[in-house]
Formats: sequence, C-alpha cells, structure tokens
Amino acid sequence: FYSCDSLTSVGAISGASIVCEGDTIMYSVPPVAGATEYNWNIPLGWQEIGYSTNTIILVPQDSGGQISVTVSNDCFSLISYLFTVTLTDTIFEHHFDSACVGSIYVFPDGSVGTSDTIHYSRFTDVNGCDSVIVTTLTFFNTFSIVNNVTICAGSSYTVNGNTYTLAGT
Repeated sequence: FYSCDSLTSVGAISGASIVCEGDTIMYSVPPVAGATEYNWNIPLGWQEIGYSTNTIILVPQDSGGQISVTVSNDCFSLISYLFTVTLTDTIFEHHFDSACVGSIYVFPDGSVGTSDTIHYSRFTDVNGCDSVIVTTLTFFNTFSIVNNVTICAGSSYTVNGNTYTLAGT
C-alpha cells in the first residue's frame, strides 16, 4: 500500500516584476509541506543559474514573459499563479566625435579624454538598468593658416563669416 501527503496550495511567486537584461534575479514561492519537487517554467531565452527547492535564480535575456512553478509529490501536483515579468533592455548608443590635439574632451559621464580612445559612459535608468553611451574619440592635429591680405581704406575682407575693415582687426 502506497500513501502520499496531500499538498496545500502554492503561494504567490515573489521576485522582481521589472528586471534588467543580464541581471541576476531570484524568484521563490513559500515552501509547500509534502512537496518533493518544484518544476519552474521560465521565459524563453532566460538562463537558470541556481536552484534550491522553492527558489530559482535566473538571468533574464531577450524578452519578458511569465514565470510559474509546478509543485508536486508522487501523487499530487499544484501549479502556482503566473507571475509576469517585464524586461527592460540595456540601451547602447554609439557616438563618433573628434577634438583638437591639446584640448580636453568631456564625455557624457563627465570624465575627460585627451587622446584617441573608445570610452564607455554608463548611466542607470529609473528601473536600475544600465544605459551605455560608447564614444569613439579621435584627436586631430591643429594647423593655422596665415594669409597676408592688403585692403584699401574703406574696403573690407571677409573670412569665415568675419568681416575685417582695418589692418590687423
């Protein structure tokens, strides 16, 4: 003769409902007396990195979705409530910029650059997710051009939108 303990109801899944792609997130249900197995269903593409009876540790990827858990023993099984999770993507922007050799360039995060580089400015959004601005910075040598121009009294000379009427001004 074989006997099984009946199972009580499964409590609600607890964990973050808005998550950032690539974070490590833990979800759990209260332990169920008599349960011998907890089978978790997770959104497609998410990675399971840890598991212990009524708890699972996940790394969200690609999209949000629903999480559920089936709690069972040899005779009975119970399914938890569906827990909906929204995935907030990490935002990447790529900027290309240039500056003159000898000058100081200020990146979006406030740090400075004085030579050619690829710089990552990291910010956190309202959900705690990263936003990254990648700046490819190139420094160019400066050069100057001296143009000796003679103008007659009462005449003017215009260079790059600047109008000159007297020698040296």
